[in-house]
Amino acid sequence: AIIKTLRQAYVIVLEFKDIEDAYDIFERTNARGLDLNIDDLLKNHIFSKSENDEQTQETWEAIVEKAGGTLPRMLKYFWISRKWPIVKKVLYKSIKDYSSSLGVDKMIEELNEFANFYKLSYSADLKEMQKRCEDFWLQSISLNKAYCDDMARVFQALSLFKVTQPLPLIFSVLKSYRDAKVDNYKKLYAFLVAIENYHFNNNIITTRVWHDVEKLYADHSLVFYDTADRLSEVDRLIQLLRNKRSKKEEFVAKFTDICYDDGTAMLAYIFDKYNNYNKKWWQQKHVFDPDPTFL
Repeated sequence: AIIKTLRQAYVIVLEFKDIEDAYDIFERTNARGLDLNIDDLLKNHIFSKSENDEQTQETWEAIVEKAGGTLPRMLKYFWISRKWPIVKKVLYKSIKDYSSSLGVDKMIEELNEFANFYKLSYSADLKEMQKRCEDFWLQSISLNKAYCDDMARVFQALSLFKVTQPLPLIFSVLKSYRDAKVDNYKKLYAFLVAIENYHFNNNIITTRVWHDVEKLYADHSLVFYDTADRLSEVDRLIQLLRNKRSKKEEFVAKFTDICYDDGTAMLAYIFDKYNNYNKKWWQQKHVFDPDPTFL
């Protein structure tokens, strides 16, 4: 059957004088056959429109590396952070249209900035956090080890919980802080902890689904992305997350039934919280460590 199929196969060679025509035919032909991943289609579009192929190639490879094998998810969160929730089948067209209006080179610059942030979702160590804060021009945070350590631990917790839905919102809030040149770490950290506590309460302990908060994250991503004047929204957002948490009675009932047979990571995280509750950073002794060799 294989030999028969090969004998019936044939190859068509298409020659183009203009490289843009080749990219266009690639996209049109693919639309009538098997689906390519959005990363294949977007790469094709970017390289067909970019004015600096060498720089674009270098930046694109860096973006792919920072995505850590989850480029389609990263592209979705990139879009949510500045536009709105979207289904997979129209994501490519939406990003393509966005790049056409903005300019491909500007769009890939924005995408690379988001990729720098996205990498925190799976590599949130102290040095990485300091580097990301430097990239965001959050100098007062990047120069403070205690601040960076606090923020890194929030990202480590979200990674432990396998929660990525808040990432577009966190990105937009950090960008808003940067653009407004606001130096209010206490409020920023309270916002991050509110997200951590919400997901620990609702998804880890009371095992609720996360869908009820996804739209809230997307809506507030829009609020923060294009403005430097909405930092008062942080307080309102913190209160919204607190109101959405499971009630104390449900939490206590579920917490007493926790089974630790699945591994030591969650147990270490919980005891870490117990051990360091209301302690200053220099008094803390951490139990939880995301290093796989430790676990």
